[in-house]
Amino acid sequence: MSGSDSTVLPVVSAVAGQAPTISKPEGTPPAELTFSDVIVGTGAEVLPTSTLTVHYTLMAWSTGQIIESSWSGQPATFPLAQVVEGWQKGLPGAKAG
Repeated sequence: MSGSDSTVLPVVSAVAGQAPTISKPEGTPPAELTFSDVIVGTGAEVLPTSTLTVHYTLMAWSTGQIIESSWSGQPATFPLAQVVEGWQKGLPGAKAG
């Protein structure tokens, strides 16, 4: 890919316990799931059967606008098996913390 078709993934700040700042993504969204730990935890490993309590921020790729964020209130708690596929595929193996 080249020019405006290239992909620039967002950069996420790494300050534990604070709402992240996230840069606007650019170009074409990746066709495959792309993920990495911004902060590597030291706790229990996330399993596909885990119930998680997390803060999250949802950003629209096309506009870079925040659509939803739990950081203005309480963290969300949910069974991993009941959320979007990207979380189901990207979170197992991560560590709490």
